[in-house]
Amino acid sequence: MVDIPGTLPEEFAAKFAASFTAELAKTTFQGLKGWLSTEAKKHDLFGTALNAYKDGVERRYDSMKILGMREPTLLRDIYVRVNILEKISSTHRVTTEGLEEFFQRDQRGFGQVEETKEGVAVFNDLQSGKLTVLGKPGAGKTTFLKHLTLQALDGTLRENYLPIFVSLKEWSETEMSLMDFLADQFDICGLPGAKPFVEHLLTAGRCLILLDGLDEVTSDVDRTIRAIKDFSDKYHRNRFVLSCRIAAYDYVFEHFTEVEMADFNDEQIQTFIANWFRDEEETAQQCWKQLNTEEHAPIKELAATPILLTLLCLTYHEQLDFPPNRAELYREAIDVLLKKWDTSRRIRRDQVYRRLTLKRKELMLSQIAFQTFMQGHYFFPRQQLERDIAAYIGNLPDAPEDSVELDSEAILKAIEAQHGLFVERANGIYSFSHLSFQEYFVAKYITEHRSHPTVQELVQERMFDEGWREVWQLVVGMRAEPDEVVVAMRAHIANQLMTKKERDFINLIGEFERKVGRRPTEGIRPLEITRWMLEVARRRGINKTGNMIETLARIMHDDIRDGPLTKWDDARTLEQYYGFRPTADETKEFITQIDALLDANVERIGKYATGTTLLLQCLRPEFDVSKRLCESLLEGLIQEPWEPLPPPFSYSTT
Repeated sequence: MVDIPGTLPEEFAAKFAASFTAELAKTTFQGLKGWLSTEAKKHDLFGTALNAYKDGVERRYDSMKILGMREPTLLRDIYVRVNILEKISSTHRVTTEGLEEFFQRDQRGFGQVEETKEGVAVFNDLQSGKLTVLGKPGAGKTTFLKHLTLQALDGTLRENYLPIFVSLKEWSETEMSLMDFLADQFDICGLPGAKPFVEHLLTAGRCLILLDGLDEVTSDVDRTIRAIKDFSDKYHRNRFVLSCRIAAYDYVFEHFTEVEMADFNDEQIQTFIANWFRDEEETAQQCWKQLNTEEHAPIKELAATPILLTLLCLTYHEQLDFPPNRAELYREAIDVLLKKWDTSRRIRRDQVYRRLTLKRKELMLSQIAFQTFMQGHYFFPRQQLERDIAAYIGNLPDAPEDSVELDSEAILKAIEAQHGLFVERANGIYSFSHLSFQEYFVAKYITEHRSHPTVQELVQERMFDEGWREVWQLVVGMRAEPDEVVVAMRAHIANQLMTKKERDFINLIGEFERKVGRRPTEGIRPLEITRWMLEVARRRGINKTGNMIETLARIMHDDIRDGPLTKWDDARTLEQYYGFRPTADETKEFITQIDALLDANVERIGKYATGTTLLLQCLRPEFDVSKRLCESLLEGLIQEPWEPLPPPFSYSTT
């Protein structure tokens, strides 16, 4: 074997490049091995060098280690085929009202489902030969470019190219020309002195140049853009792929086709989880199963973003479950986007407004989230968002007098590009990137602003809004002393029963539960029975049905026998889990009594079921409600009238 010298003689480089180019046009890298061994007899130097380059590229780019991973994993092992939106989301001409209509159909997915195409297929079908891949932070842009690099090495693309991966951040921090930097990549990967060889391949149009992270260039951006344009024009016969965060893409490369990374769908999420836990098949299955429960629906929403799905897998691997107090998980996810994701890759981005610290950014996002959520708005025009940002900045104690002139558009773009917490869903219309994040920031605002409005006022106004269900659990989970919140909830639930008939109706359900609970059957837990009854009532839309008797008959008899039990961690029937089912006579007696008591006020009774179910969710141990208060509330569940505890639990309940 001949050692690789420090430089390649230009005449040999030219000869080898020409021979290599001709062969590359009709063979794959895998098929090239035989040719290389033949050539090695003539020029062993070149065969050795090219294999060294291939090994170096594999070593550099077939590896992935992010966030809290203890050790790197092979990209080939974990990679999931990505989908591409061929029309950029922010170019859609849709009204705010149109987006809200989509949102009502699929709140957790923000409504719209765009037609997508597999990423490698988009590259193979590309007519222009030049592709710009845009996407949100953590959408998998770099991983996709690394995957294309490995595909080129494997010879599995439609045409064969020699891949050259370029970190635009690394290049921008040097004084090198782009050509010299490309040659330097060969040196790093085991092929020194390769500039003549690279020039010949570029001239022949046999290279795939992957330019990663235009948004990560923070100094002399104009120089970078100009160099990319000139280089791609000069060597136009080659293939180019450029990646950039969508909100940071301000320059149009005329000959590049622009596409957008799509969010992961269910199939991709499941595949990613299976790949992540590839040596623990049962763990992968349980993780996927847990993610698809209704309880974890807000968490699953985050899984559409690859970087946050990685966080979910790391969390599940540590605990073999997702944390019941979701506020902790959301806090960590937001922390990843606000600072950890850039810090882990040593990226320092320009601060558009230096007084807007990370803490202030969170406070500003909380204020915007609360204001929009109170109005029932999930989408907001750019102008309104810019006004809200300017108003917040203008009220900072150290804000300069000319802060009114502040370029709030630049701040909005910076937050969108650097952290991905705002997303331009359509032309000029924004939302939070995930509904879970908006809910988290609403809860954060309520937790940190205890007087405007008060918790009691918010409970009275918003407790029974289905859209606030997650917010209330987050509020209880985030507060150091959540007792005040649950006391206000219980008082407001009791106040919904306006007449004696309604109180008698609720007390009858409670009496039935206590009667059944006194049976000596092993395993019966009255509180769980009550929890189940209330949850089934809520899910059946008890406040919407016109036939209350039939609904309750199903709840008390048929569903207990045949239907699924909505227990927090399983889906067994009540009979299987508790070993009991009401007899037909018991059910008939119960329904007869209800029939005598029930009037037309079904809606308030439905609210009672909804509110009490929410209260039960907020009394789980991980929410740190004080033991005495928790026991009192559970003991008095479905008993009216309800009286609050004496001091120290003398909160206002009016």
